[in-house]
Amino acid sequence: MHMAVRASHRRSRRGCAAWGQAVPRHRQRWLTSHRGTSWSPDSGRPALPDAPSGGQRLSRGGRFNVRARLLSPAMGRPRQRPPVIVQSDIDYLVRFPKHIRNDDWRSRIIGSEEGSDIRGSLNIGDLPNGAPIRGTLHIYSRQNLKARQDDWSTGLVFTDPGGNSYRVIRCNGPHGTPHTNHIEGDKIIRHTHIHMLTEKYQRSKRYPIDGYAIKTDEYSDINQAIDTLVDLANISTPPIQGTL
Repeated sequence: MHMAVRASHRRSRRGCAAWGQAVPRHRQRWLTSHRGTSWSPDSGRPALPDAPSGGQRLSRGGRFNVRARLLSPAMGRPRQRPPVIVQSDIDYLVRFPKHIRNDDWRSRIIGSEEGSDIRGSLNIGDLPNGAPIRGTLHIYSRQNLKARQDDWSTGLVFTDPGGNSYRVIRCNGPHGTPHTNHIEGDKIIRHTHIHMLTEKYQRSKRYPIDGYAIKTDEYSDINQAIDTLVDLANISTPPIQGTL
């Protein structure tokens, strides 16, 4: 009987590997208790909430390591990081003039209810010819409907031709979890704050690539945060109807 159960577990792992499926939650505990357990799905790892996506894989000897994936230091912080964007290119992404032409741009960014969140996004488009880097930009927003009313975020995201995404600017609400600037050593507790992509944090190898943040009193809700983001990122929007 014991051998039959073990054989069943082996078949289950091989089945997930063959079809590139995520490991079901009820089997994660069993898998992580076995050192060296690994699998090789054909598809990339599922994107985590608010995490830079791009199909990064945690590899060891060319195989996808389940233990490394499940026990990574923080959700959304893959150990194989995307290519570093130098600070001068980050500054360019923030400062070059951008244009939104949709009259309903704000409602698109705010979005609609998706499960326990309200989520939305608006594509800004490709970077212009002559830019120092290539890729696309979009704005997103997220509001948590259940856990905390002050858990919300809106930001500017750059995606390179390889599919790697970087949150360039992120305006956060005063969520309950304190934020720590790990390199500088200071904390932000229950206060609105703005995260910024920096070359220093990208090269740190230990902390989120947009792990640096500053306190701000520029906004107190998601709509004001969107206005602040538009201003910081040099984005022009259509005039409000009825105004010149």
